Amino acid sequence: MNKQLPSNLDYIIALGPESSGKTTLVNLLAMKLGCPVRGEYAREYLNHLDRPYRHADLKVIGEYQQDQSAQMEPLPILCDTDAFTLMVWQELRFPDNEDLITPIIESYRIDKRLYLLLEPDLPWKSDPLREHPDHNDRQQIYVATEKLLLKHQCHYISISGKGNDRLEMALQYLQDL
Repeated sequence: MNKQLPSNLDYIIALGPESSGKTTLVNLLAMKLGCPVRGEYAREYLNHLDRPYRHADLKVIGEYQQDQSAQMEPLPILCDTDAFTLMVWQELRFPDNEDLITPIIESYRIDKRLYLLLEPDLPWKSDPLREHPDHNDRQQIYVATEKLLLKHQCHYISISGKGNDRLEMALQYLQDL
């Protein structure tokens, strides 16, 4: 573990709307801090589906990500999303369905997690799995994510800016912990 990070921190998780730079930031932080990365499993999972995704797929993705994170060492682990992203996805895409994601979130040790909430201030980049090119939709996802973090009393910081500014903001915050 890098000496800059508190020893009681198990996970640093990047959250935010599509095209907000989560994967890029997690990978840059990994290079700077020497922490392992647990990638976004949703992308891998959805790329292998031969059908449209369903509500139950969110639970499969969330449980797999949780299992993968629990098996990784050393701590802290940098995570490209977690079940909070799936909760927002569930609320937007399947609002009338049973809540499959809260049990995953309730298993988290919130005091051992730090969230980096990325603002949707980067240009949207098209890809076959992305569903929200409209900036207002992406802003709605950001707000919904922030509300969940507040509801669950999570420790988080909002990350914004272009290029290296995001990395520098995250590093400065981690250094100040």
